[in-house]
Amino acid sequence: MRPEDAAEPATLATLDASRPLWGGAEDDLNAAVAEIERFGVGGASGGAATRPLAHAVAEAVASSLIEGVRSSRAAVFAQLVTGGPGPGGTDDDYAANNARALLSMLEGTDPGSEIGLDSIARAHRLLYEGVAYGPGDRTGHAPGEWRRKQNWIVGGPDRAVIYTPPAPGNVVPLLENLIEYVNSAEASDHALVRCAVAHAQFEAIHPFPDGNGRVGRMLISMMMRKYGLLSSQALALSASLYTRRAQYYALLRGVTADGAWAQWISYFVDACAEAAEDGSASMRDLVSLRKSYFTSLGDRAAEGTLQVLDSLFENPYITVPMTKRITGMGNRAASMIIEDAVGAGILERMPGRAKTILYVSQGILDAMGGGAQGGQ
Repeated sequence: MRPEDAAEPATLATLDASRPLWGGAEDDLNAAVAEIERFGVGGASGGAATRPLAHAVAEAVASSLIEGVRSSRAAVFAQLVTGGPGPGGTDDDYAANNARALLSMLEGTDPGSEIGLDSIARAHRLLYEGVAYGPGDRTGHAPGEWRRKQNWIVGGPDRAVIYTPPAPGNVVPLLENLIEYVNSAEASDHALVRCAVAHAQFEAIHPFPDGNGRVGRMLISMMMRKYGLLSSQALALSASLYTRRAQYYALLRGVTADGAWAQWISYFVDACAEAAEDGSASMRDLVSLRKSYFTSLGDRAAEGTLQVLDSLFENPYITVPMTKRITGMGNRAASMIIEDAVGAGILERMPGRAKTILYVSQGILDAMGGGAQGGQ
């Protein structure tokens, strides 16, 4: 089917925060919320082993993968150390931008604060900073601009149109209604249910020529932060969505086609519980690993070594110049800290880099689930 032969643009019902949409078992919802709270408590109490960047990278890589952007945590961590995106942008550049954008949006969202349209537009601009915008460039849109032209969602081997989003003239009114729903102080549904509803509505509106899925999943993290479900760390929800992505797409279409909110919300709640459980397990592994590393260094650790070790639990890649910035020490002292960590088996030198030598803590990277073989 050609785009010009597609169905008429969708007419979406507006959201009303006073109208409950959750129809599932309260036990399921409460269990998911409890799992998310345990994940949040672990993030608050785990110290250096649970820093926000690592969670943002995990979520960003999986969210990018849903859109066909193939990167890994290892590649993104390394890129965040070595610099910004190159001309045009590789998949690693797009995924790293996703991580930067998500971290920035979480830092800018406080519990109880309002989320505005300007926040969503900013997330989109950060996502495409320094890289090609693709469909946006071809249609004369800048990153962060609401679409002024009709778009379509295609799927299948023949790239047939499977959904026609609302007409451009309806984008801003629908977004304004969505933001009113997100910020309403008189909501009937639980905060987690509202995250599910808002994400589905955002994807149905499809307000940008490209990047809607990644920004829509950032909105989930921002809402969880706003509603107090999370502290500073992101829940790597996209990893759960990716493993069940056929369901993810089908249930989102079910909402727009049939108003099947209950099925979508139930799926979303289960995915959140799974992601929180996985995140808590990863944090426990990292806390344990941190203790073993501190023990292995013992009293022989040079001044500044423990600072550097803590930083590796945020990003397991490091250079001597980074070590100098972290510790405030000179080149010789920073090099000795790196050598001490290499000698203890905590760091290893990455091959093939002549100008600035890059080191990695493979043990930390593996515990994060993002080893060099391309793990998410």
